[in-house]
Amino acid sequence: MAEIQLTDQKENERRKLVRSMTMADALEEVTRLRRHLFDLRIQQDRGEVRNVRQFARTRKDIAMLLHHITELENTDAEMFVEFENASDEDAETENESVKDEEGVQE
Repeated sequence: MAEIQLTDQKENERRKLVRSMTMADALEEVTRLRRHLFDLRIQQDRGEVRNVRQFARTRKDIAMLLHHITELENTDAEMFVEFENASDEDAETENESVKDEEGVQE
């Protein structure tokens, strides 16, 4: 994956990037942004931070990514439930057709 720098983008561009991320990409980016936030706190203690808006923007990006991850998890769970339901319906249909065949043979 090419490294995506959310902190270097405008807000609309960051939203588009987040929505296009896979689960693995989003998890990597959350880890990177958490580290970035930690580094900002260290820099603030040293008096090196000049733009304090970076804190809010980084926290907001982390929240946006975590929300996206939750949406991806929910989508995966819904797909699994639909797959399970379809499998159950197929099994019921197969059982009914077997019963019908047995009734015809008798």
